[in-house]
Amino acid sequence: MNNTNTSNRPSKCTLMRRIMELGFYIDDIGLYLDTHPDDCRSLARYHEIHHEYDTAVQNYAEWYGPCLLYTSDAADDLIGVD
Repeated sequence: MNNTNTSNRPSKCTLMRRIMELGFYIDDIGLYLDTHPDDCRSLARYHEIHHEYDTAVQNYAEWYGPCLLYTSDAADDLIGVD
């Protein structure tokens, strides 16, 4: 996704939807891993999905601005925060 050609970028809505899907998957597989900590295959998948999530969030911030309130970049953009 790190392409400077804007025609190859997903739309703002599409990318945000993907971020939300990946976030849900991270939460879901994290809950599974709480009860199945020795499942190496699921743990590997968790790390793959988390990397994809981080990349999507980074791309969104680069192309459209911060998308998560709890990122340091988003906090800096809040009105009234010094």
